[in-house]
Amino acid sequence: MKSIFTLLMGVLLSGEMHVDSSAPHVAAQPPLAQTASKQQRQSLRTTVGGHVERVLFSENQLVRRGDVLLKMSVGPQLAPTILYLHAPADGRIVAHDLQVGDYLPAGAEYAQLIVVVPASSTAAMMPAQPGIR
Repeated sequence: MKSIFTLLMGVLLSGEMHVDSSAPHVAAQPPLAQTASKQQRQSLRTTVGGHVERVLFSENQLVRRGDVLLKMSVGPQLAPTILYLHAPADGRIVAHDLQVGDYLPAGAEYAQLIVVVPASSTAAMMPAQPGIR
């Protein structure tokens, strides 16, 4: 048992793995930590209060950063200011029940954005894994 442990520790510490050359070649796979990602839910909120003029997204729609999501009118009805709310990042929209004419107060959540982010921001900085020889 001790010799197997010593052998495994030697392989781990050296960063090398030797395989019989007569065996078929198998490409090395990156560690799971480098390929994993997670979903982050981001709340989308109005910056000012106003009425919904047009909803430009639907449930589960994929959007790109900068896409217009909502058109609102702000201020007096006779001379409103038109405000466009944009997607802050690429992702998938989870919509709320918005209707044209609804009033949204300042800071109200109008949707949620599901963004896929790397599991670790340091994954890209990890050194390359040695290949199988």
